[in-house]
Amino acid sequence: MHIYSNIVEQKTLHEQTMAVLQIIADSLVTSFGPYGSATQIKKDDILPKFTKDGHTILKNIYFNGTLEMSIREVLEDLTSHVVKNVGDGTTSAILLSQLIYKRLATKCEPNRDNAEIYNWHLPPAELERQLNELVKRASETIMSQTREIQTYEDIHKIALISTNNNEEMAELISGIYMENGTDVYIDVKRSMDSQDYIKIFDGMTLDAGYADKVFVTNEAESTAEINAPKIYFFEDPIDTPEMINFFSAIIYHNIMEPLKDRRELTPTVIMCPKVSSDIAAVMDPLVKTMMNAKANNFNIPFCLVSDIYKKEVLMDLANLCDARTVRKYISLEQQEKDQEKGDAPTVDTIVDWCGTADAVVAGYNKTKIINPKLMYKEGTTEFSDFYKSIINNLEMQLGQAKQDGKNLNDIGNLRRRIHSMKANMVDLYIGGSTPEERDNRFDAAEDAVLNCMSAAEHGYGWGANIQAFNVFHELHKNPDTGIISVVYNSYLDLLAKLYGSSLGEVPSSYSEASDEVKDMIKTTIETKTPINLRTGEADGLVLSSIKSDITVLDIVANVVGMLVTTKQFLCQSPAHNIYKD
Repeated sequence: MHIYSNIVEQKTLHEQTMAVLQIIADSLVTSFGPYGSATQIKKDDILPKFTKDGHTILKNIYFNGTLEMSIREVLEDLTSHVVKNVGDGTTSAILLSQLIYKRLATKCEPNRDNAEIYNWHLPPAELERQLNELVKRASETIMSQTREIQTYEDIHKIALISTNNNEEMAELISGIYMENGTDVYIDVKRSMDSQDYIKIFDGMTLDAGYADKVFVTNEAESTAEINAPKIYFFEDPIDTPEMINFFSAIIYHNIMEPLKDRRELTPTVIMCPKVSSDIAAVMDPLVKTMMNAKANNFNIPFCLVSDIYKKEVLMDLANLCDARTVRKYISLEQQEKDQEKGDAPTVDTIVDWCGTADAVVAGYNKTKIINPKLMYKEGTTEFSDFYKSIINNLEMQLGQAKQDGKNLNDIGNLRRRIHSMKANMVDLYIGGSTPEERDNRFDAAEDAVLNCMSAAEHGYGWGANIQAFNVFHELHKNPDTGIISVVYNSYLDLLAKLYGSSLGEVPSSYSEASDEVKDMIKTTIETKTPINLRTGEADGLVLSSIKSDITVLDIVANVVGMLVTTKQFLCQSPAHNIYKD
């Protein structure tokens, strides 16, 4: 009698993983680089979509097996980090992951010069550790090579590469920076007609979004838009009975009680570093109420913005909104004294522990606070002395940090605080003569804007994966671990595919590339500069956010680390295990 289980064992898991990665890589490589082709995507009852966007292609690939789909879903989830932060680098991340995993998993022969340093008997966890260490080391080197945006021409070059040489779009984006400065925050939206246009706001931005999609009030933009809200700031996670009671009191007073009494609701936004699962007793009834209201075409004006890990930014925002923050106390005695003086909230007074702004607009990963209360002198459009003093103080701290030679992390934190505080905001609406044209232009604009904003904040370097390639080329001259050669040779293969695409070639590896492709790579090695595939020259025009290659490397480390350390797969049930003999 046969016994069947839901367990897929190591050998089969490895074979299927290799096959899935190869299929996905072969699909994505068709769109790789400026000469890549579009992919047509068809869904039921929707007109076909044509796209070159790697992440869009990835999430529309489907498999008939549970194991294969789970691999694709994990890749989609991990690469979404690229899309959120620097625009599209999905194709590079997946191709590089596939090339590295193939080398590790098949124990392919290394370069003869480095054969003695390969050790294929390392435990998978040690391989993962070495890869993570190498990525960290390379990322620090890449970050040390960053160049600050000096002119709007730098922005134009980055936008031009990101939009696949779309001069009109690059001019539009660089023009926004020219008019509004490098601290501008740009949100790309779809226009309802064929025209491109912009709307300008003033306010602040946070690198955090709504905690649940139920808070969305604008379905078209997938944003929670709360006008004239009371804004509450929790310095610490909402994970203790007292903090949860504060949270509950705000919701009851501003939302639930007015609903019950048929009174006007108080638009409410709560911002915090984190919430615990213990908050479910409060959130579940609220979510149910909000869903019922949506079913009746009514949006409840409430939003929770969590995962705000930069406390300094949270405090800056609270100050500008004229809010008192809610924090935990170690000493109960001190808390009681502060409550008596009115310096700490109670359950009865917590509803007044808030600030205000004209509006809060939260997306899935960004939140805009429009015209916080103390940003302008009352009744004018002139910045307040309070706001200017905050900015001046931060800029003095940044100047001193540079002068004192502080580490890049400290300097980066100060830059982010200034960027959040100074961010005048532009909504960029992208149009098109047809829905298909609009969607393609929107994808290009969104990638370019994310890359430009990242470059404005963190600096820029070479595009086309060359900033990282240069680092690994230097490391490969004197490799101290076998993993260096694995990654370097995988980068050579990646460049062969990229450069080959301009000649109508898709070599599987560097060794199979034509002499012309190898000459292009040789030029890149000699000049340490990417070849501009539009001109065929190493002309210094291929630029990208310095974070682009770092983000790709982070994803590669996560993907490859996960794959090499996973030794079995459990299907939902034995019936789903189609991989048994």
